[in-house]
Amino acid sequence: LNYSKLDELLGIYMGPNDLLDQVGRQLSYSAWDVDLQKKELAVKGFTSIESDQADYVRLLQTYGNAKPHFHQVLSDQTAMLQSIHLQNAESFYYSLQEFRKNNAEDVSSYNALKAQLEGFLKLSLEDDLLSWAGGELFVAQLSDPELPMVAGIHTRDLKLAKKKLKLIQEQLRKRSPAKFKRMEHDGHEIIYLELKGWFRLFFGGQFKNMDRPYYTILGDHVLFSTDAASLKVCIEDYKADRVLANDKFFKKELSNQPKQFCLFSFARGPASMDILQNLSTSSLKKDEAYIRYFKQVMLSFS
Repeated sequence: LNYSKLDELLGIYMGPNDLLDQVGRQLSYSAWDVDLQKKELAVKGFTSIESDQADYVRLLQTYGNAKPHFHQVLSDQTAMLQSIHLQNAESFYYSLQEFRKNNAEDVSSYNALKAQLEGFLKLSLEDDLLSWAGGELFVAQLSDPELPMVAGIHTRDLKLAKKKLKLIQEQLRKRSPAKFKRMEHDGHEIIYLELKGWFRLFFGGQFKNMDRPYYTILGDHVLFSTDAASLKVCIEDYKADRVLANDKFFKKELSNQPKQFCLFSFARGPASMDILQNLSTSSLKKDEAYIRYFKQVMLSFS
């Protein structure tokens, strides 16, 4: 696979996509050995990296490869998911800031936004968000295409996470009391945070649409979404043990993946059809049979 042509190929079906653009710039070629069995297709191989992205990939190699946890809390209605798994998110973050220094314009823009946000809420990005964030971040889409995506962070210190999130709530209440909302659903709190720019600043482009999120806590994870309805579905399924960890097809395929990995993608063909159609700039009707043919696809990089 020649990644420089990936966005051009998928652009036939989809509009501009930040993730595809990033993949096309960071990866060069992939070569795979394909093992076609009766009901499964197993792919294993190697991927080369674009030379100007080598430093970033080395960071992933240095801090990456950790066990996944998202399947313990995510609904078995999950249709698509992308995740990153790091051994030490804090060390990765600081090393990434060093890497960014090669781009003076990027650093200037980042520092200006950081100072503005921290000044408004009298908070520290590192102390109040990074201090409790674990090494797993994910973005997931439930099978209902009308529901917004769910993003999640695995906490390394749940008690500290609750304390810092409460501090953020208190600061928001002081600055904008009319914009603070709280509700309860099935025994779990759902809190609305007017935090424009914070998650994009800390976690990057995958969280760019989480400017004004609702959040709830399930297990050791903090889940975010721009609509409380998505979180309500996750809460209900978590309480009823309808999570990916209890889905026999998901468990079987996950057991074929490495025990630890850095990047992970997952999609269910039948459940993804309507979602892909919403993302597409043209009809996928003629491709529907092929999309639905793959019950589920998993791809991991380690």
